[in-house]
Amino acid sequence: MIYINQDLCKGCLLCVNTCHKHVYAVSDKPNKKEVLLPYPANEKNCSNCKECELVCPDQAISVDIERNWWMSKDNTYAFNPNFAKKRV
Repeated sequence: MIYINQDLCKGCLLCVNTCHKHVYAVSDKPNKKEVLLPYPANEKNCSNCKECELVCPDQAISVDIERNWWMSKDNTYAFNPNFAKKRV
């Protein structure tokens, strides 16, 4: 689940421009600060890379991931493939 704190977000849209999975879209309704904020329009596409969390200057984004996601059989994450293999 992706959570964007609307009180912290200033609408810089770095998350929208950084996300390589095109998870975020920009709202067409301004918030109470009259800023168009991002929202997770395609959350099912999220690969849990957390780049959006890292790039957010206001720390307004939280991405929750399942425990031990790297152990799933169908993972497509780019990291050391030998890390999750069981040793015989």
